[in-house]
This record gives sequence, structure tokens and C-alpha cells, in this order.
Amino acid sequence: MTSNPWFRRKSFGWGWSPASWQGWLVTLGGALALAALATWLQLHLIHTSR
Repeated sequence: MTSNPWFRRKSFGWGWSPASWQGWLVTLGGALALAALATWLQLHLIHTSR
């Protein structure tokens, strides 16, 4: 098993960027989870405000 990093330090700017398919998968999963949470909150707040 090789130890390829999932993320690497950016050459400019701040933060880390995906360096392998596993890193991209984690990034996509996080983005989908954030979108799902935002959608759920929006629907929940609309139904509770009426």
C-alpha cells in the first residue's frame, strides 16, 4: 500500500487542494453534505415560519 497524500498544500493562496481521487471524493462528499444541509434547513425554516 502506497502512502499517497489525499490533499496537498496550495502553491498560492490559503488551504489545501485534492491531490488524488480519494481527496476529490472527500471534497465532493463534503460539498453534497453541505448542500443537503442547506436544503433541509431552508425547507425546515419555510415550514416552521408559516
